[in-house]
Amino acid sequence: MVATFSLVAQDPDTGDLGVAVASKRVDDHPEPIEELFRLLALHRLLFERPKAKRPLREEEVRWLQGVLKGLGLYGGEVHGRFDPETERAFLALVGMENLEERYQGGPEVDEATLAYLKGRYGWS
Repeated sequence: MVATFSLVAQDPDTGDLGVAVASKRVDDHPEPIEELFRLLALHRLLFERPKAKRPLREEEVRWLQGVLKGLGLYGGEVHGRFDPETERAFLALVGMENLEERYQGGPEVDEATLAYLKGRYGWS
C-alpha cells in the first residue's frame, strides 16, 4: 500500500498558490496513513518556527538540567535556575535534536519543543 501527501502554501513574494512546502510518500508500511501523520508532525516540529513561547518553570529547568547532566552536556548543579551554563548545554541539546529553528536562546521555549523533549527524555 502507498500513501502520499503534499503540503502546499501561498508564496509570500508572489502570492501564487501551490508552492510545495513538503511532500511525503510512504511505501509498504503496515499503517501508511498513521505514518504520514507522524512524518507531518515531525516535519512541523523540525521546520516550523513557533508562534508563541513561554518561560520554563523552575521544575522544568531542574528536570532539563538533570537530562543535560545525564547526557554529559552540563556540569553544573541541578538547581532550577536557567543560568548561562544551562543555556549553553541546552543549545547543544537543541542542536543534537535538530530543533535550531525552534529555539532563539534564553529560558523560553514553545510547547511543541518542550512536549517533544519531555517525551523523548522522560519528563518526571
